[in-house]
Amino acid sequence: MAKLHPERDQIPRRTVPYESVNLPQSVKGHRRNAERVSDPAGDNHLCRPSKRRTLQSVRQSSLEEDDAIIPGPAQSSCEKQEFTFNREGSVSLSQCEQEYLIDSDDSLSDTYTDDMEPNRTSDEEDRSAATVDTSIPNPPEGSRKTPLNQKPDAGSFEPQSLRFGKGSNKSTNGNTCCSYTIIAAVLLVFVAAYSSWKLDVMKVNETFPTCKAFYKLEEHYTTIDEGLWDMLEVSVRRATAQDKTRQPGTVLFLHYGPTIIMDGLINNISNITADCFGGLDPIKLDGKYFKRSDLQEDYGVFLAQHKEALLQRGVMVIRNIEDIPARVAQAFHTICDTEEPLVHRAIIYLTLDMLKAADVTKPSSEQSATEEAEKLLQNLWKDSLGPAVLAPLITRLTENVYRIV
Repeated sequence: MAKLHPERDQIPRRTVPYESVNLPQSVKGHRRNAERVSDPAGDNHLCRPSKRRTLQSVRQSSLEEDDAIIPGPAQSSCEKQEFTFNREGSVSLSQCEQEYLIDSDDSLSDTYTDDMEPNRTSDEEDRSAATVDTSIPNPPEGSRKTPLNQKPDAGSFEPQSLRFGKGSNKSTNGNTCCSYTIIAAVLLVFVAAYSSWKLDVMKVNETFPTCKAFYKLEEHYTTIDEGLWDMLEVSVRRATAQDKTRQPGTVLFLHYGPTIIMDGLINNISNITADCFGGLDPIKLDGKYFKRSDLQEDYGVFLAQHKEALLQRGVMVIRNIEDIPARVAQAFHTICDTEEPLVHRAIIYLTLDMLKAADVTKPSSEQSATEEAEKLLQNLWKDSLGPAVLAPLITRLTENVYRIV
């Protein structure tokens, strides 16, 4: 079937008599044949076509979906229809022309059958294949979707999204209410959790005063490493934690000669720490205390004697660890252990006099404070303790090392 041309749809349609229609020669031949047959008085020889093909409108099916406007019945009954070509090049006649040819002679309509077709000459066949420039006809009345004189209902063109929106108002309102309820519940849970956490913090602060006082010492000890104050704060917080992650802290101070600065600093730090642990006085010992014979025979005696006191007070200060014998120094392997310590809630402060132990009057510029302390302790205890015992012990004692100058 030939494709429709959109520009032809805009050609105005008009009703004209059949005689004024310019038909192809093939159609006119059919008409002449019909007249010759219907004239009994004529002298012409009767020529009847041997076969006539059924006349159908090819455009009837194609315009059912394309055209949405129909005229009145009287207007469309006698309108001229376009000749369209099928794939073989044959011509389809309009409905008015079919009625004229069929009604021109009843005897001819009765005599012809589907098996008969009029003879065509070669010229007529060539002319039948030529393009016919006529107006685009209207399809039959049954194929129209909307009458020409009927206005479409405005309600039928309501957008689909609006129709769906009207039906879903109730469900949307319900979902909104559920969302608000969930948000309110989450907020209530958050407020309750925050209040509980705030109460826990207040209880901790009431039991253990804040250790922010460490930062007040920074103004008086300007020659000390600035990281000392943060480390003291963190160590105390870890030791006083309220869960199983609590672990003890160990701090080693190196000083070179005069102890005036060292004495004032260690007293201030230990007192502030004791306040953070409940306000009890810290345990203070000197290195000469560990030279007792009972302790040298079994350092476990020292652990047994001071475990309960360390649990209650939480703070222990050991001055001049260079005076502690190597065999008794093994007790600090347990006290300063961060994994399985003697007491989890504890802070241990140690001092080491570099001038007295190694005749060092000033810090080394080639070594860090930790390296300097490790080297000195290695030289002090290497003759009495093997590497398997000495190395872990030194590691625990030198967790945090700072120089006091």
